Amino acid sequence: MSTPELFELHVRRDGRWGIEETSKSEAEAIETAKRKIRLPDIDGVRVVREGDNRFGRLSVNTVFSQEKPRGDSGPVVVGRIDRAPACEERDALYGVPARQTMAKLFKGYLAKLVVTPTEVMHNAREMKRVMDRDTLVSTAIGRVANLQTGGDQAAAKGRRDMLSGFVDEIATRARDVEKVALPSIAKLGPDGLAEDVAGKARTNAEADYLLRVAISRDLVNERTWFGKLDSTVGWATSSARPKPIAALDDFIADTLNDAALVQDLLGPQPDLVAALKALLELIDGRVPHQPAKPDTAIGEVGATAGKLAALFEQDKLPGARSILLDRVRNELAGPNPLTRGPAADEGNALHDLVLRLVPAAQDLIGGPDMAEAIVERQSRIANRGGVAGRREAVEAVCRLLAEPARQVRFLVAVQESSTGPAVAETVDDILDRLIVKAEDLAVLAPKANSDSERLSAATGIFYQLDRSRLEPRRRDDLTRHIDQLLLRHIRDTNLIARLDAPERALRERAELLISLCLPEILPPGEAAMATRQIIVDYLRQPNFEEKVVADLTDAVARANALRRLFDLMRRAGFR
Repeated sequence: MSTPELFELHVRRDGRWGIEETSKSEAEAIETAKRKIRLPDIDGVRVVREGDNRFGRLSVNTVFSQEKPRGDSGPVVVGRIDRAPACEERDALYGVPARQTMAKLFKGYLAKLVVTPTEVMHNAREMKRVMDRDTLVSTAIGRVANLQTGGDQAAAKGRRDMLSGFVDEIATRARDVEKVALPSIAKLGPDGLAEDVAGKARTNAEADYLLRVAISRDLVNERTWFGKLDSTVGWATSSARPKPIAALDDFIADTLNDAALVQDLLGPQPDLVAALKALLELIDGRVPHQPAKPDTAIGEVGATAGKLAALFEQDKLPGARSILLDRVRNELAGPNPLTRGPAADEGNALHDLVLRLVPAAQDLIGGPDMAEAIVERQSRIANRGGVAGRREAVEAVCRLLAEPARQVRFLVAVQESSTGPAVAETVDDILDRLIVKAEDLAVLAPKANSDSERLSAATGIFYQLDRSRLEPRRRDDLTRHIDQLLLRHIRDTNLIARLDAPERALRERAELLISLCLPEILPPGEAAMATRQIIVDYLRQPNFEEKVVADLTDAVARANALRRLFDLMRRAGFR
């Protein structure tokens, strides 16, 4: 008769292993181990079968194991960065761009202690620990100052002094609040905590700061990246108020700087391009495919990924979104191949990714920095460097995009990136071919199947150019040409007369004509003015309101029809 399986939970305290408890369920033992590892006095946990590993030696029958980093001793170097945000005031250091820079500069240190920049800046003990770490902070400040001043030694000294002053202020602020009694978010929940600290603060800004201090006190004892993410995502999911969610977003964002944690959230991926697509899906609020099984570590990660995706879908985590997009940009611009197949597959992989990043009806995902990363990747695929390589890459990416609307969005973003000046002539040439030489709307909207789709597509390009940072005269020339194409289309196709066909009911004709003046159909310009004048004359005919609902006998139906018509008029700008 076989002996029923028992699972021992081993924990390590002060460097020594011991058996904590036993369980008949493997899943239950692992879950208990995950809770134990979060306790500050426990350095490691593992689950083994009964009879094995009673003396603390590693066993082949270990079914789960997890350890915290062993202290912060040993050398830690400052990471390299190629850019740094301008921080003109102390509070800018709490923002996402500055914290992202800190995550790169202090990557080794933060990974060794499993703490985030937000935790460090809101916890006096952690702040003192990093400032006492040899020349770590001063070296990082010097590196940032040199980047921000372009290597000008005199300017760099002043910049170093200013940044050092900000750091000292942050440390002093953390020390001053250290003895303030604050409740635990784990006990009160995020909304209860926010309400409590609001009663202790004199200003909204102070309440926001105390809220983050209180959260950091709970999180700093959690020495695993997944534990931090799981806790903060759970709290954010349970909150109904924007302030605690905004505070938790800072901690979630910082945690997502850990590459291994992000890989766990995405699950196994066949290659880099698949991983980047999965990451974009997560940012959009869709859970990446997870081979999740109940009562397993993978299932727990999948559950957290689901909560995180839901928060992204509700647009509650702008900071975390920014961090993940930065990861997409870095990987896209980096040297690692997109696929594991033949080199020829790289181009196809980039094509799929570019179509995902450059939608036809929305801004380029990730903005100018992402556009620059796309150019960098295309240059690497073509094995062409320098300015010539970047210019050729811009042309090549536009060919991949095919649709004029996508091409314009990409070109505008490239122009606004740091690569813009080097490829300005190429961008101008392509815009000339796309817009100035276009003879009708079919060139700008080749896939449109109706007048409204053609007008809307051309109008979208108009707005994209109008919002761009192109040279003002150049921008005006391009938008003016699109306006003329819109006007020519309306006149040449006799669009007004076709919409105002007598066989249609008066109400339908009125709605179609007014819809033509909606800002998403026609932008401000000659085409809109000419069309609006025709419609104004149409609406001013005697007894128009009575005529437009004359076919309706029910008073409620007549009132509803007029309400819809007036709402449409308001949206179209008619008063």
